[in-house]
Amino acid sequence: AAGRFQSICVLSAAPDPGLEEFMDVARKESEFPLAGRAWRANELRLKSFADLHKLWYVLLKERNMLETERQLAFSRGMRMQNATRITKVRKSMNRIKLVLSERTRLNLTDPTVEVALEQLQPEQRKYVLAKLD
Repeated sequence: AAGRFQSICVLSAAPDPGLEEFMDVARKESEFPLAGRAWRANELRLKSFADLHKLWYVLLKERNMLETERQLAFSRGMRMQNATRITKVRKSMNRIKLVLSERTRLNLTDPTVEVALEQLQPEQRKYVLAKLD
């Protein structure tokens, strides 16, 4: 009768998939992480509000992953590889804030203006935004 009430505990060796988002698992320990450059304000000015919103959350996720990597390196008594990546992400996020504050100052956050700007070609949009400055 005792065998009838035995419980079996199965442990999974795979980590929670949500935690992988906070670690740079795509590269190997020995590889030096490559990084591009920060977004420039003039590039961000050509983006729609929706694109800036999406980019903000991509950068936020990247920043959280990099901060996790930095803390893991610190806990091991090491330095994070290519720590300038955090600076690039922060600069990009600050530049998004700058572009959005410029649009607010110029009253370009009105939905009708936003739709009109999105319908312009990139060169035309650049010209209009330069004239408003």
